[in-house]
Amino acid sequence: MKRIMEWTKQKNKHNNFLQISSGVLESVAKLHVDWCVSISLNGVYFGGWVSENYLALAQLTRWFFALLPNLRSGPEYRDPIRPYTTWTVRELREWLRVRGIENVGKKVHTGR
Repeated sequence: MKRIMEWTKQKNKHNNFLQISSGVLESVAKLHVDWCVSISLNGVYFGGWVSENYLALAQLTRWFFALLPNLRSGPEYRDPIRPYTTWTVRELREWLRVRGIENVGKKVHTGR
């Protein structure tokens, strides 16, 4: 699942994936089927999930990920045209994301 989330981010389709998939697993949970106990996705970390939730996702994988071909790309990325020292944290993270570089950390201004 984490790889799929990374793939959707690299292809600029992550927001669309989250919109399309929101509520899908929850609607399965409302059916109260004993062999398929699904709960919602909480990002890529699966907070609160136990083995029966993973088993449910495994059984629903083909159906759930059939949504992938329907994803639309977000707006194409373009570098800001002003000096990089004035970029916002969001712009810096997007610049790193597009290049496949980890974007966790703080913006440090060197004063140059």
